[in-house]
Amino acid sequence: DNTGTATYSAADSINGGAGNDTVKVFLAAGATTLPAGQLTSVESVFVNGGVLTALDVSGASFTGVTNLTVDAPVALGATYTVKQGQSVTLQNFTAAASATTNITQAAGSTATSLDLGLNAWTAATGQTSTVNVNGALVKTLNVAATGAASRVTLAGTSTLTTLKVTGDKGLNLTESAASIETIDASGHTGTGSAGVTIDASGATVAAAFNFKGGTGNDSIKLAAGALASLTAGTQLAGGAGTDK
Repeated sequence: DNTGTATYSAADSINGGAGNDTVKVFLAAGATTLPAGQLTSVESVFVNGGVLTALDVSGASFTGVTNLTVDAPVALGATYTVKQGQSVTLQNFTAAASATTNITQAAGSTATSLDLGLNAWTAATGQTSTVNVNGALVKTLNVAATGAASRVTLAGTSTLTTLKVTGDKGLNLTESAASIETIDASGHTGTGSAGVTIDASGATVAAAFNFKGGTGNDSIKLAAGALASLTAGTQLAGGAGTDK
């Protein structure tokens, strides 16, 4: 309850049984760790507040967990470790100063994709909220923009080749990975200004690079001269809306 009086500890064991169950933990403002209690058949873990430095939900203490939601932390800088079949949702934070959130695939994970939810995850004017994705086998990052608009900078794995965007809220994303060949926002259903804005001006664009927009007003920014690298102009498809 964020009061600093601990009611969840390493001695606790929670079995959710059947259904889709959620455990919500509200950390005190200065809390840097989450107690390692035993969760079984609990599908979602929701962590609010705190200044976590690391949280690993890939191990036996989080049996059955498929989603980790990080809500309104006091500060950024944590590393969240997941395994195949686990997604991460970042929500309700505006970085007052530039900072990084790390999402790492656990050692031995064979996951080739990662699902990332963003909801009102952004930064103050002139500042950057970076999401650093680390996973030796991760080739596809699926980003769902829901709830409220988000603005992030993507960094991390050089194996990433595909970025897919869904949801219905505005997303402003900066990326500079030369490995990314496809940015597909055709599944994004935002309207008007709640579209997808991609700044890829820091990336070296491959000849096969392609972009697909959604139903909103989308835009993509490439480095000067990058269009000449494309095989055909049809590789940039804005979709519906007023695109640029």
